[in-house]
Amino acid sequence: MENSSPCSAGDHVINKDTLCKENNKIGNLSSESIINSESDAVIIEDIVNVSGKDTQIVLTTNGVKLISPKDRINKKKEGKIGPFLEWRDVISASKDPKSTEQSHQWILNYIHHGSKSIVHHRCLKVHDKNGNSDKLITAIQKQCSKVVGRPKKLFILINPIGGACKGRQIYQKAAEPLFKLASVETHVVVTEKSKHALEIGETHDFSQYDGVVIVGGDGLYQEFLQGLTIQTQKKSGINYDDPNAELSKLNIPIGIIPAGTGNGLTYMINGIQHAETAVLNIIRGEQHRGQIFIVHSGSKFLCVSALAFGYGFFSDYVKRTEELRWMKKARYAYTFIGMLSKKKRFFQAELQYRLKLKANDSSGGNEQGEQQKSDWIIHKNETKNYNCIYSLQGELVDAGDHNIVDPYGSHVMLGAGTGCGHFALFKTMMYTVFGKKINSSSNLDLIDRVTDFKIKVLRDEQGGSERISGARAREIELEHLIDIDGEVIHLESLDMTVRVQPSLTLIYGVKKKQVTHKFQHD
Repeated sequence: MENSSPCSAGDHVINKDTLCKENNKIGNLSSESIINSESDAVIIEDIVNVSGKDTQIVLTTNGVKLISPKDRINKKKEGKIGPFLEWRDVISASKDPKSTEQSHQWILNYIHHGSKSIVHHRCLKVHDKNGNSDKLITAIQKQCSKVVGRPKKLFILINPIGGACKGRQIYQKAAEPLFKLASVETHVVVTEKSKHALEIGETHDFSQYDGVVIVGGDGLYQEFLQGLTIQTQKKSGINYDDPNAELSKLNIPIGIIPAGTGNGLTYMINGIQHAETAVLNIIRGEQHRGQIFIVHSGSKFLCVSALAFGYGFFSDYVKRTEELRWMKKARYAYTFIGMLSKKKRFFQAELQYRLKLKANDSSGGNEQGEQQKSDWIIHKNETKNYNCIYSLQGELVDAGDHNIVDPYGSHVMLGAGTGCGHFALFKTMMYTVFGKKINSSSNLDLIDRVTDFKIKVLRDEQGGSERISGARAREIELEHLIDIDGEVIHLESLDMTVRVQPSLTLIYGVKKKQVTHKFQHD
C-alpha cells in the first residue's frame, strides 16, 4: 500500500525555534546517553532543512533526533540535544506530493502527545539538501515496520446505529486516513442486526489479522468480546459453564474507537473519549492485558462484562432507558430525573465476596502463581435488604488526592447499597470512573480488592400466579434483569456468580500517567 499524506497548507509545520526553546521542558536526552549508547546505534544521519534552518537528522535504533547547529555547539557544555521521537510514535515517512526533483521535500508523520492523555497526528515537512530523501524515507519505513505490536492488518467492526448513528462517519473521518497513512490494511464489517457482533466474535477466524477494532460503544465491545471469549474457550476445550474454570486468554488485541452512547471503556483505556487518540494508540501498537467479569447464572455461563455490573437500581435504570429508546439520548436524563422522585425498590439477598490477599499474607493461592484470595466472606447486613449491588471494572490505584482506575489490574471495588439514595449512587459511580476519592457511608458499603462475588436473591418466584398484581409482576421482571455495560441481560436463575478474570483480554491502549517524550511544535 502506498503512503499518502493528509497534510495540507493548514496543517501544523514544525517550528525549529520553538523546538530549541522548548528543549528544557520536554525531556531532552544527552548525546552521550543516546547517540553513543550501545543500545541505540545510529542507522543514518544527514543535514536537512527544517523551517528554513539547517538541521541534523539522526535515525537510530530507538528513534529520530533533530539537532540544530546551536544544539551541536552547546551539547558538550549542556549535555543536551534536540527533540527525540521514539519509533512507536512515528507513523510514516513519504514524499511530499508538492515536491519537485529539485526540492526533495518529504514528510515525517508522527504522533504528538498533548495534555490530558490526548494525542494528535502531526506533520514535519523536511527539505533534503543532499538528495538523500529516498534513503531516509526507506530507513524510517523499515524501522516503523519493526515496532513490536504495531498492526499491519486489522479487522474493523462498526456499529452504524449506536450513539448518534455516526459510526461510519467517525471511522471514515478519524480512522481510515490514519490507517492508510500507517500502511495498515483493513477489512471493514458493518453490523446488520442485533447480536451480530456476538455472532462474528464467536464464529469468525481472526488468525490472519493482527488485531480487531471496535467502532462503537461499550455495548458493541461487550457483545464482540463475549463471542470471542466463547470461541476461545471452545477451541481450548474449556468448560466455561463452570464458574471455577481457568479460562484461556484471548490473544488477539482489541482496540476501541468511541462512537457509542456510552464510551466508558475507551476513557479507561485511553484516558480520554477522543476518536483520534484512540486510533493513534492503536497505530502505536502498545498492548496490555486487561481484566473482565465472567458472569454465571445458576450453573451456566451467562455473559462477560467489560465495564460494569449492576443489579437493583442500575439494572432498573437501564431497563427504563431501553423502554424509552424513541427519546434517543434524552432518555438517560429523563429516566434519571424520574427515578429521583420514585420510592427505592429493595430486594432481599445474600451477598458474599472474596478478596485479593496482600503480598505479606501467606494464606490462599497456590503454587502455580494464581492470585491469592481469601475465603468467601458474608457481607454483614442483618436485614438482607439491598437496593443496589454493583461493581465497575478496573483496579483503583491510590494516587494521593485522586485514584487511577487501572483496567489492567486484578481486582475491583464492590458497592453494596442498603438504602443509599439514587443521586448518591450515581455520584459514587461517576466518582469511581473519573478517579475521584470516595468513601463508604452508613447505607453504602464500598469494598475494595474484590476478586469474586456471589448474589443469591431470596424472594420467591411466583410469576406463574394468575392473581399476581401488576406491580408485583413488574417487580418480578426487574428481579430477573442485570445491567451489563449499559445493556439489559435476562437472568434464568436468581443465583449469580461474578468472577474477575485478570489478564484475560489483550487491549490496544496506554498506561495512565505514562511518561512520554514530546515532539513539540507550534
